[in-house]
Amino acid sequence: PWVVVQPIAFVDAGSAGDGVGTFARVDAASVGGGIRLILPRVYGFVARFDYAVPLVNVGGAGFSFGAQQFF
Repeated sequence: PWVVVQPIAFVDAGSAGDGVGTFARVDAASVGGGIRLILPRVYGFVARFDYAVPLVNVGGAGFSFGAQQFF
């Protein structure tokens, strides 16, 4: 195939700190979904389009896109 479309759902969580005890708390978390466009004819190429809604440190929802290619 020329193009593969892959829908995805995800949950992200993260923490940062300067000590081991600070990793127990969650500083940010979100839930979302997106689409991956994979081009098998272009070795390792993936374009991603994601939309996420924050669960912790609530702010505005966010749209993200990017491309990657592995050799």
